[in-house]
This record gives sequence, structure tokens and C-alpha cells, in this order.
Amino acid sequence: MEDIGNALGLDATFIDDEEIVPKLQLIEDREHSFAYQHSADKDMRYFERCEMAIRAIPSEYRKFAWALFANVIYLPHDLLDCTWSHLLNKTAQRLNVSKEEIVESGLLLEVDAANLHYEFIQKCRIPGRLDTDKFPRQITTVGLLLSTMVSIISSGLLSDEHKETLQDCLKKKYWLLLVDNALSGTSLCSEVDKLNEIFSLLPDSYKLPDVIVLIQVLAEDAKTILEKKLNDKRSGNIIYIPAIQLGSEFKINDDRCKLFNKSETREGILRFCDWFAQNTALATDPDMTATKCISGDDLRYGFKSVGLTLVTPNCPTNSVPPLWYPTIDKNNRKSTQRQEPSYVPPFPRLHSRPRQSKSRDKEHLEILRQKCDDLRQKIK
Repeated sequence: MEDIGNALGLDATFIDDEEIVPKLQLIEDREHSFAYQHSADKDMRYFERCEMAIRAIPSEYRKFAWALFANVIYLPHDLLDCTWSHLLNKTAQRLNVSKEEIVESGLLLEVDAANLHYEFIQKCRIPGRLDTDKFPRQITTVGLLLSTMVSIISSGLLSDEHKETLQDCLKKKYWLLLVDNALSGTSLCSEVDKLNEIFSLLPDSYKLPDVIVLIQVLAEDAKTILEKKLNDKRSGNIIYIPAIQLGSEFKINDDRCKLFNKSETREGILRFCDWFAQNTALATDPDMTATKCISGDDLRYGFKSVGLTLVTPNCPTNSVPPLWYPTIDKNNRKSTQRQEPSYVPPFPRLHSRPRQSKSRDKEHLEILRQKCDDLRQKIK
């Protein structure tokens, strides 16, 4: 990365003040071994991807875009994989039991059906991943637990094997809820609510399990809302254990942010994010309408205004959009006439829910409430 200062087209004072060169070099070195999986050209260096993106924005914002890209918090697969064994060790210490007991007496659930339970099993080197008695495949999420309970009391179509699977799950002493990113806390707190609802519907004689929420990456916003929920008297015996925590110092739209050495730099980046949200395809993209509605804003600082520069194997929407949102449509045509050329971000996101489809969990919970007595009788 020789002569990068000249390549950036920035004055030397700004480059030195914000330590642009060593920060970019650090990210590029990391990417050399663990390239971002959704990049259009994995052979293109990080600096080159940033340079390509910056050509598409007005000159007045370019130095701030460089500062933003230089302060990315890059967490690739290899680093995140290590968090699972760390979290299992921390859980054993917290509960004062062996790791083997947690595994043998534990039910693995995850917030989304993203195969986190298999990652957990493999990275913690737990034997028996195909043992359905130990790890029931029918129930790996809270949603699947709800649908199984509804099926048993509504139709009776489930086999005895499935009924036994549900009973085995309910007998587990520990429920481990696996979470990759808890950034705004929206999805996680929704799952906590569902778990508490399930517990309220079970027989009084049922001994509630210890629920341990294992979180790979926890942001300040999510931590605040999660602690408030867990402090509620209606919450069951639920604790959380994070591996990596991102406090307010990593949030660009927080006055306590410490990513940048000069306050003027942060203010310029905020203006850049404002411009990006209002003057690119992000402003009118129909695929982002539902996400904006849930977020309650125009996403200028990411979903729920979390305002992170976090990049994981799939850049989260809670990070600021210039990191992950492209201004070209799926057919590779220009989607806005106000921006030339099209903007290709350094970390394009592969959306898992482009249309924000809704689950049937609320519907299932309502059925269970109405047939609570039947449910308790079946469980007995």
C-alpha cells in the first residue's frame, strides 16, 4: 500500500490525524486471509474496493468516506468461530457445572434458522451431532417449538416419536439460545417474549429450565433493551452471556463515539450518511420499504439507528448503509439518475429477508393461549 496518501487524494494532515493508512492496512491484511464472502470480486484488495466506491460519491464527502472505511470493525468467520467454545466455557463457569453436563442436559435453540446449532456443536467439538436424542432436529428454534406444540393439540397428526421429542425438549434442564448478532435487540427480545409466554402456558408443576442466551456479538443498544426486559418481573430464569461487546464508543451517531480522533471527522461522516440515505437508491428502493417501516426511520445510520461500522461474514443492516448498500438493482442497471457511476459498497450485503416476511409465531401463541388446558394435559 505504498504511496497510499497520494492515492487517497487527501491532505496529509487529515490522513495522519485519523490514522487512515495503518487502519486500512490492518483491514486489508485481515482480508488477505479471510476475504469478505459476498464481495463481487474477492481478488480485489480492500483499498481498491473502497476507492471504487468513493468514485461514485460527491467530492465533498470523499475524505469522510475514507475515514469511515478505515474504521470498519471486521469480524470474519475464523474469529467468530472461536466465540462458541468461549461461550460454552463461560456458561459452565456461570452455572458452576461441567461443559459435558450442559451439553447432555441442554436444548439448543437459535433465533433464526441459520444452522447456528451445528456451528456450535462443531466448534465446541461436541460428539454426537447426528444423535437425535441429544440434538432433536425437529426443534431447533423457538418458532419450531411453538408449531410443534400447536400441531399436537390441534390436529393430533404428529407421530408418537414427535410427541416424545417435544417431551424430551421440555425435560431439558438448560435451554441454550444461540445468537450471532444482537445489535438492536429487536429479534432477540421478541424471542425472549415468546419463551416467557411458553413458560406461562406450561403446567404449574413443570420445572422451568435455565435459559442461557449465548451471543457472539452484542451491541450497546441491544444490551440496554435486553437488560430492561430481563429485569421485568414477568421474565423467567433467563441470563445472557456475550463474547464480543460493542459499546457506545463504536456507535458513530453517539457523542461518546471514539472511532475517530477528531470530532469534525465524525460530524462529516454523519453528513455523508445523511446524504447517502436521501440521495441514492436507498431513498426509494421498494425492497427496503418494510425494513424502514420496522426501523422507524430512513436507515441513514442503519437499522434502528444502531450506527455501527461492524462487518461480519454478512454485513448487518444495523451497520451504516455506505458499507453494505449498492445503488444498482438486481439486473445490474442504474437505479438512480442522480448518481453516476453506480455505487458498489466495499461489503455488499446478501439479504436474508428482502421482503421482511412474517412468521406465524404470534398466531401459534394465540392458539396455545386458547387451548392452554389441552396443552397442559398433553404435556402431563
